[in-house]
Amino acid sequence: MISILLSFASFTLTSQAVSTQVETTPLVLCKPFASKQPIPDDGRWLRVCLSSFPVPEGAIIARVHVKYLIEHPDPNQLEVFLSRDEVGLGQPLWEHGKSPPGTTFGKAPGLTAFAGAPASENWYLWIRDTMPGGSGWLKEASLAVDYAPLPVPDSYKGPPPVPAFRLPPGFRPSSTPDRDPPKAERGAVNPSSSSGWQEIKRETFEGVFPNSRWVVWDGNPDDGLEYFWDDDDCRPHWGSWAAWPANGGVNGYDPCATRFYRPNMSSWMVYGPFDASNAQVVEGSFWLWRQIEPNYDKVWFAFSNDGVNFYGWSWDGTAGWEEKRLDLSPWLAGDASVWVGWVFISDSSIQYEGPWVDDILIRKYVPGQVTIRGTVLQLIVIYFTPWGETNDRLLPVSTTHDS
Repeated sequence: MISILLSFASFTLTSQAVSTQVETTPLVLCKPFASKQPIPDDGRWLRVCLSSFPVPEGAIIARVHVKYLIEHPDPNQLEVFLSRDEVGLGQPLWEHGKSPPGTTFGKAPGLTAFAGAPASENWYLWIRDTMPGGSGWLKEASLAVDYAPLPVPDSYKGPPPVPAFRLPPGFRPSSTPDRDPPKAERGAVNPSSSSGWQEIKRETFEGVFPNSRWVVWDGNPDDGLEYFWDDDDCRPHWGSWAAWPANGGVNGYDPCATRFYRPNMSSWMVYGPFDASNAQVVEGSFWLWRQIEPNYDKVWFAFSNDGVNFYGWSWDGTAGWEEKRLDLSPWLAGDASVWVGWVFISDSSIQYEGPWVDDILIRKYVPGQVTIRGTVLQLIVIYFTPWGETNDRLLPVSTTHDS
């Protein structure tokens, strides 16, 4: 057991999660790790601030993924430790050649030491060289957090959403103009009737993008670069165009020429607000192709009731074109002002081609009024949902009586 006393914190390192006592001295907000830093060779700790994306209040941590790249002649001399703000918990990542089960030197996915704790934006990676004579460098470091899912009704089918993002105060969408050649503007979708299935938005990216009610922006202004979603003709699902997260913005580029996304991305495209106040069912579907580093980079489909706090589902890894179809009804149906969006995030290292999104359809089911002549006690209609199940639904009924 090793005890370390610092000016503002004390840690007791063991092979398990440990408690910490942290002073209430305010700490600055973290920013993405940007440049390599020397590891002191005199036994002092190097503390690096890591950031996780802001999430809605009340989010609860499920797992933490940490990745770091250290250049050192003898890693067995090192101790590496993870801590965070406001919670007396910490996790040793490397102790003289030993690491927690399921982890290795440089990569610690799926840590559960912080499970059940509230979300925090500030995390700290501590590194110490316990023996003089061999200097080293921390070259890269990043962190990603998975959160506990939202509660869902017993009748809900499919994976539950999780807290995803919270927009920062003072947020403004990008004003960078689209560089694509002109394309025909597609007309708005108008419901053909006052009841039944109604299309809210169908987006194939074959027309002008972004069009009405779409907003795109770069959520990471700290790197001095601007990348966000835009339509490109390199890998469409259907037709000639699909959306890719680094094609737009001042520094956007052609994925056909450079098939790698950029580090430290936070690329957003959001549609809304739209009205679901008369909806009984709200559904979002789209096609997704992806080649994304597992655990640390993700593409999200998310929804919001206020345009600030977003909840949703994420994907990583590699897969060809797949249709994603999500039931948004428990959170959006009955609300007069809601949003949906796609977000891509990446860390500082390891980039692939990323995600492509195409053939988006947002729609709602509006129940109709049924009029029956005669005396009716109740009317139960059995109908098929978009996901193949059947449901019994008591519909509003008005009656008239024959004289």
